[in-house]
Amino acid sequence: LLCAIDSREQLRIMQRFALRTARAATSRAAARTKFTLPALGYDYGALEPVISGQIMELHHSKHHNTYVTNLNVATEKLAE
Repeated sequence: LLCAIDSREQLRIMQRFALRTARAATSRAAARTKFTLPALGYDYGALEPVISGQIMELHHSKHHNTYVTNLNVATEKLAE
């Protein structure tokens, strides 16, 4: 279980996820497709008790999604 691992391993997991997301975004940008919110590679509650599942869900589904939406808007404006 992810919740049983130490904070260094949790950081490594999050870094790998960020790298995967960046690579996917780069390839999508080259193809001129819309960006989408990537699925989280683990359960929202996996990092508890370090960070709550509710906070992870809020951050991913609301905050991260806002960045993706704004990226699509900016990309569309640049293409015009």
